[in-house]
Amino acid sequence: MKKKLVSLFLATAMLVTLCAGCGNEGKTENPGGNGTVDSPNTPSNTPGDNSDNDNNDDNSNPGQVTPDDPNAGLIRSALTNEWISASYEGLRPIAIMIPNDKSAPPHYGLSEAGVIYQCQVEGSMTRLMALFDNLDSLGDRVGNLRSARTYFVYWALEWDPLYVHHGNPWYVDDILNSGLVADLDCNDGDAHKGTEDSFGTVDKNGRACYWYRTTDRKAPHNAYLSKESLENFIEARGYSLNYTGMYKGAHYQFADEENVIDLSTATDAIPCNKLDLTTTYPVDDTYFTYDAESGKYLRFQYNEAHVDEVNGEQLSFENILVQFTPHRVMDTKGYLEFYFKAGGEGYYITNGYAIPVTWEKEDDYAITKYYDANGNEITLNTGKTMICIIEDGDPITIE
Repeated sequence: MKKKLVSLFLATAMLVTLCAGCGNEGKTENPGGNGTVDSPNTPSNTPGDNSDNDNNDDNSNPGQVTPDDPNAGLIRSALTNEWISASYEGLRPIAIMIPNDKSAPPHYGLSEAGVIYQCQVEGSMTRLMALFDNLDSLGDRVGNLRSARTYFVYWALEWDPLYVHHGNPWYVDDILNSGLVADLDCNDGDAHKGTEDSFGTVDKNGRACYWYRTTDRKAPHNAYLSKESLENFIEARGYSLNYTGMYKGAHYQFADEENVIDLSTATDAIPCNKLDLTTTYPVDDTYFTYDAESGKYLRFQYNEAHVDEVNGEQLSFENILVQFTPHRVMDTKGYLEFYFKAGGEGYYITNGYAIPVTWEKEDDYAITKYYDANGNEITLNTGKTMICIIEDGDPITIE
């Protein structure tokens, strides 16, 4: 049965969140009622710490061969909590701005992103910001690329990433020029465009380049980059590949693969086999359906599966965060401003169920935090996360 959902919490629930959301270090109550799970601040869940995967058995028979730790040489991804090579420890993620108006798809490389943000821009279109663990997550054709918006930049800064875009309206200049952003603007005059056959790495004279356009599509939806071209760009700009002093540490609390978050026993749980956002995202008609076999939410838009053109894989997510956010129209062109620090309501969705949450962001550069009805910071399941920013007051449908 469909439920139209416009508001989530009474004022009392908001007060509980504000009063109780800060005292949950170490162990965090699982909102689905599974007891407690380690937070990323505890040693057993610290990236790079494999103490909870020790296969040495003190009671093993003398002379018994103990198998190697399967996670030796691996660390937990900051984006997904999945195991990745320890060679990536300390590396900043890459945030890439992706257009999503009707002429933009197909997209290339998005199935490799660990976190994707979606939010409206002018004209009721949405734009995506895809975050990747490292350069090795990128292939020869990634994108396409489009321009920045101020609110996306501030969400990106929570991750201290290398921030890739193709131009921006003047509203974004102040934050991009602040020195706080590792700004990789492919529309800069000195951001050299390479040849298509080199995947943007060099121009016809052999000069190192940073991005490219393809001939199979028309501008502006034919701008892409590759791993190698982005490496050239980062080197030319002199940005560090490692986290800076801006990085505030673990972004989310994650449950590991053996302590899966189950929201079904929460008193405010809502079955969620489909999340319909077609009313709030009317141009691309975004919706998600739950695939119980994989435990993932499959993404659809424009009345078809949203597929990565590189590998034919449909975009899918273990976690979805819905975040209702106040906004305003800034000018006659329809440029928007989202009040990313306002705080508000939303939903956390995983494994076939949704629970109401509240969210807060303490300052411009703080991490956005999400809390359940008891004021506990929520714990995500290991895997990819989709963050859907919704204009405050817009209805969505959970069924």
